Amino acid sequence: AVARAFGDKSLKKHLTSEPDVSIETTDDDTDLIILASDEAVDAIKGIKDARSAAKHLTQEAVKRNKKDDISII
Repeated sequence: AVARAFGDKSLKKHLTSEPDVSIETTDDDTDLIILASDEAVDAIKGIKDARSAAKHLTQEAVKRNKKDDISII
């Protein structure tokens, strides 16, 4: 959907390439930062360890046969 928002003019009435932007302050109490879809955030909400969360997201992407744009750091 995101790629279409930039390039498929016929879908412009349904999609937007305008980003959601928010400014958050981080400090020593910040556990993690995730730039992802709501679905990805929901999938790891209860996982406190960053490495475990990244592994879970990777496994979920592979399980769903996703083949491109999988980057978890």
